[in-house]
Amino acid sequence: MTFVREAKEAFADIEPEERARLARLGSVLFMAGSLTAIPAGLLLEPAPEFHEHVISVVGFLSGVVLYSLDWKRMPSWWLHIFPVAGSLIVLAGTTVFSIVFSFFLVLGGMFVAVSVRSSRVFSAYIAFFIFVLLLPLTYADDFSDDAVVVLATLPVFVAVSFVSRYMHEAVESQKEQYRFFASEAIALGERIRGSAERPDDDSAAELEERLKDLKLASSKDRRDWSSRPTGWPPSSN
Repeated sequence: MTFVREAKEAFADIEPEERARLARLGSVLFMAGSLTAIPAGLLLEPAPEFHEHVISVVGFLSGVVLYSLDWKRMPSWWLHIFPVAGSLIVLAGTTVFSIVFSFFLVLGGMFVAVSVRSSRVFSAYIAFFIFVLLLPLTYADDFSDDAVVVLATLPVFVAVSFVSRYMHEAVESQKEQYRFFASEAIALGERIRGSAERPDDDSAAELEERLKDLKLASSKDRRDWSSRPTGWPPSSN
């Protein structure tokens, strides 16, 4: 599989409900980061011009629009919007306001750590974020001061990204184990009932549907037994 195809399918195996949760998380990070940037910018010396805060306004409105979309129906690869667009907004903030705003890249690292399934795509994003973090140094007016901020941000960014990735993989591993046990238990119940073979699909939605069928069948059996006359089955005397 080429890297481009792997990147496009980086979110392909995410359930619609989880895709919606990730999209809401990304949208909230957009809005929270943009709102935080406004008072932080006012503390700078000299303070940014009023019109320069349009960057924060664009970031906030982007979060509002993205939050309002029906992500259960949206293509999964649209989730790439959050880390890519977020990085560009942060880069604009570091250029217009201050290199201090590069710290918001930590939010991007956390997002890809808990959303991207492919290790190669995750590593590519980390490299991309580091590039965005270092890029302002190439045109910095005060290289030494800006380098201090970058060197302070870099280890925090790496630590948050990889710790979040580790915790995410641990949770996913547990979910896979639980899904396997659930699949085996449901398959056993279906064999006991003599149900027709179901497709080899262990997705959460399919397991939930099979479990619902078993519960409905069990409820029907209980109703059938309760409706039989007293003394059933008849004595063999």
